[in-house]
Amino acid sequence: MPTTDDHWEIVPARPTPVLCLRHTGSGANWLDTWRRLTALLFECGLAGPRTRAVGVLYDLHDRRPADEVRYDACLSVDHGDLDNGTVWRGLNRVGGLRYEVIMSEGPLARVGAGHARRLTDMSVTTGATVRGPRRDPAVGAPLYEVYPCSPVFLAEEVPVVEWYQTVRRGPGGGCAPVKGASPAASPAAAGQDAAASVRSRRRSTLPVGV
Repeated sequence: MPTTDDHWEIVPARPTPVLCLRHTGSGANWLDTWRRLTALLFECGLAGPRTRAVGVLYDLHDRRPADEVRYDACLSVDHGDLDNGTVWRGLNRVGGLRYEVIMSEGPLARVGAGHARRLTDMSVTTGATVRGPRRDPAVGAPLYEVYPCSPVFLAEEVPVVEWYQTVRRGPGGGCAPVKGASPAASPAAAGQDAAASVRSRRRSTLPVGV
């Protein structure tokens, strides 16, 4: 996992419409959550070559007991494909399913990730030791792991191809700089990214069909 010495880059918010399921508890059955979500998208004709798989972490194992860690399995969707009554009825049969626009609370701090998660228990198998959000109050959860595809299509490990943390506004309305960020990512530029993200911020925690 990235540490404070990694090279972080400030990037604008990247609003991504997704269908997601919450996984809470032991990592031993996290793949079951992905199976339910992936099967649903295929059954409803919503999966395709551009579908992105993202894991959203609200807690890491060093902050909560293992059986209380909150994690969302997310697969991207085209909002236009949801404007169909038959699709909605199919989606509503899955309890806990939510439609959200994730990665809209920007700007974000991005780094190319070098870690992977074990399919059997969600534990990190490569890269640095798992840590919670850095102590910098301007950087924290939610944290986003981008995978090459749904973990159900992978064997043994789930590589994380990109890793994001949310950058929060500073007292002056701008965003605090991230240690190790590119010189081009100045506080002023980060503030402009934050202003742009407000206009595009769309996030719903309503259940599907409501």
